Amino acid sequence: MSQHDQNNNFIAPDGGWGWMICIAVGISNMAVHSPMKQFGLIYKAKLAQLQITSTQITTIINTQYGVSSCIGLFNGPMFKRFSFRQVGFLGGVFVIIGVFSSAWCTTFVSYLLTYSTIYGFGMGLTMSSGSLALNTYFRKRRSIATGFSTSITGFGSIVFPYLVVFLLNFYGYMGTVFIFSGITMHALVSAILYQPVQRHSKTSILIADENTPLVHRHSYSYNEIQKSQSFLKKFISDLDLPLLKDFTFVNLLFGLTIIIFGEVNFSALVPFILSDVGFDDGTISFAMSLMAIVDVLVRFTGPFVTQSFSFSDKFNFAIGVVIITAGRMMVAFSSSYTVILCSFALVGFGKAFRTIYNPLIIAGYVPLKRYAAASGLQLVCTALFAFSFGPIIGGIKAKWGYSVTIHVINGLSIIGLTSWGLEAVYWKYGDFRQNL
Repeated sequence: MSQHDQNNNFIAPDGGWGWMICIAVGISNMAVHSPMKQFGLIYKAKLAQLQITSTQITTIINTQYGVSSCIGLFNGPMFKRFSFRQVGFLGGVFVIIGVFSSAWCTTFVSYLLTYSTIYGFGMGLTMSSGSLALNTYFRKRRSIATGFSTSITGFGSIVFPYLVVFLLNFYGYMGTVFIFSGITMHALVSAILYQPVQRHSKTSILIADENTPLVHRHSYSYNEIQKSQSFLKKFISDLDLPLLKDFTFVNLLFGLTIIIFGEVNFSALVPFILSDVGFDDGTISFAMSLMAIVDVLVRFTGPFVTQSFSFSDKFNFAIGVVIITAGRMMVAFSSSYTVILCSFALVGFGKAFRTIYNPLIIAGYVPLKRYAAASGLQLVCTALFAFSFGPIIGGIKAKWGYSVTIHVINGLSIIGLTSWGLEAVYWKYGDFRQNL
């Protein structure tokens, strides 16, 4: 499972301007993700006023998540034609429009159009460009760079819950949404900092200008062959569908899809869950900030600690998921504020590991030239699962409450980890038989 680069002469900078990329990606994600992570606090009262049901709320959340993930279908073709600077900037424009226009929503359908579709589309573009930029600029220091970048992103989760409560009190719902749409404009500035990697790579035969795509076009002869193919065949080639013949890759997709789906839904439903328990917005914002503080501290220090061990990225990710599952289980079995605060701190600890090592699992398994397509396939699987299973989560919460909902989410995480564990046992057993 070696990591190959764009060509045999390419060496990732592993520093230099790459640290500016870390900062830019961190700020972009912090700004772009803020309306999603604070969805419950910002929109909760408005949705209740409009009498939008729990099933419809989870549909809004999962459609937004699904649309942003669907962009992954076009990662391979897109990054062969456009640079991650161009893609990131366009994504920022859609994010701003989507969040800004959601202030005037008065129906379930209008939220699906503005927040779920337009904002989700832009978020997918910004996430894809930032992830590819970070994984291209770093190889040996990738876990440290990812930890640094996600730590910057995590600071938003500490501050924004308090900011939302303050803004709602002084400016109301529409004013708060307008201000958060302004915050998302930071994505445009961040995208400008995504300089072509060829300017900073230690060795690269290819010379690129401002608009050269990150994932290089192949040689002239390859392009000539491609021109003779039909559009459909070329599109399928860009999608790199042969990756789906790799059982380990498919199993990675399966585990990541259901685990991340559960995490996204739990995070989005936290304000609704705590509101059902009887907590007010101030108490909810404190609990969310505590979780974010622990998350950021571990994100920043975790990669330095784990470097001392020889654990794989997938193992570190699994450790985080186990800790998150334990924390969520505490929430499901208790309504005590003290216990819930402790459980949220535990979730924040595990979430840091999950956040750091999630993008590294696929990046560490496939060559860099296939990473855009591989991550795209992962996002497509995520989108399909979110579209199909998202409303079910809302129905479960509406009928059986938050406790059963959390158990279902935990069950998904356990299934994902079990599939990885069974594969590991299978390959170990196979190697044993081969050595007999």
